[in-house]
Amino acid sequence: MSGTADRSGLVPQYEEQRPKGWQPWRATFGHTPLKCAADTEAVVCLLTNGTYEARDAADGHRLWTSDGRSAEDRGTNGEAYLGPTGALFMPGDDQDPVVRGGTTVVAYKGRLQVRESRSGDVRWTVGAPAGKKVTGALLTDDHLIVSSEGEPGGPGGPLGATVQAFPREGRGGDPVWTYDLATGTLAKAEQGGYTAALAHDGVVYADSEDGVIALDEKKGDRVGGVYDDGQCRTLMAEPASGQLLCSQVIGDTGEFDDPTADPQTRVTRLAPRTLAVEGKFGFKAPPIGSDGHPGLDVVVSAVTPDAALAYDTTGGRLLVADPKNGRVTREERLSVVDYVIERPVSSGALVIGDRALTADNTTLRTVPLTKSGEVRGVKVPGAPGNRRPEPPQDTGTVLADLPKPPTVLPLGGIATIVYDQGTVVSVELPS
Repeated sequence: MSGTADRSGLVPQYEEQRPKGWQPWRATFGHTPLKCAADTEAVVCLLTNGTYEARDAADGHRLWTSDGRSAEDRGTNGEAYLGPTGALFMPGDDQDPVVRGGTTVVAYKGRLQVRESRSGDVRWTVGAPAGKKVTGALLTDDHLIVSSEGEPGGPGGPLGATVQAFPREGRGGDPVWTYDLATGTLAKAEQGGYTAALAHDGVVYADSEDGVIALDEKKGDRVGGVYDDGQCRTLMAEPASGQLLCSQVIGDTGEFDDPTADPQTRVTRLAPRTLAVEGKFGFKAPPIGSDGHPGLDVVVSAVTPDAALAYDTTGGRLLVADPKNGRVTREERLSVVDYVIERPVSSGALVIGDRALTADNTTLRTVPLTKSGEVRGVKVPGAPGNRRPEPPQDTGTVLADLPKPPTVLPLGGIATIVYDQGTVVSVELPS
């Protein structure tokens, strides 16, 4: 849930983006959703059985489905699950859907399909280089940006990781350019890590074996330098400044340089093309309870010139902070469920106008970005409410059994909310 293509979490609301003929609606996906995206035509989700399903953004009726599963089912018994080491096993395709401006990109038996969002008609397809598998996709005004990597134990094709650009209105064929993000055999921890993370203002930003790099979108040439001060947990481009923001979990003693301290989150501001460091701030979570223990997992979800938003997955709180110094100026409790440990069931916050938007399994809320001001909430008709998770098995955790926060897709003054077991509701934003 990162909002627009710049990953900033800032989602302006324009009346003309409201789906034509929209009325409040409720529907149910045919299986448990895993990842979702939307435009004015369709809401498209990758489901935990390895298929895709598209729903009309105006009224929720089913538009099309895509099933690229192979006969052998990859030993998953038809359900995505996390193995004991945290590795994801899917019964079919596993690429997040990309939905933008009437165009949808999904995977199909290892290749990418570029489709009409509404009809589902396939315009063209493209695959990874021989011996590699697709690991990610971005869609810009001009290009489809495809990341891929050598398959472990594959047929001896090219090793390492690669990013390629294809004309958005093309018909497949040769890429406009290719850039190697990593060479040689990838370690297990590196697999899936070297990809194009976002594209903004004519630049593709990618994680590489050298660090974060910037590539000219038209030519594929590397521009500027590299940011190599540790791996970024998230990358986003701030629209107002154009700066690239890299968030990292680090030790915190005020200067973020003590590796023995409790982990906190640092956000580093990088120049748009050169990636030179132009500033940084630390996200210091307030203590939990009377023992003064700090939040251990603070995930940044949005940054604007006036506010930085994060959610504390340990304490179940939405944090609003000053983007200059990271000082928390507002804190709102998020909904949690208790099973051995508390699990937040509220979405990470996006920014709409001067408010943060978040949802749990009953309610859609907006929170002012200022120190004071009223939280506005609306009970979502047909929202499923909280559920108790199934206990994990020794062989792994079935994703459909694990409660997940809802996905909120705001567009044109409405919010389409996809809940973890398949319910999807589209309502107006709280006024």
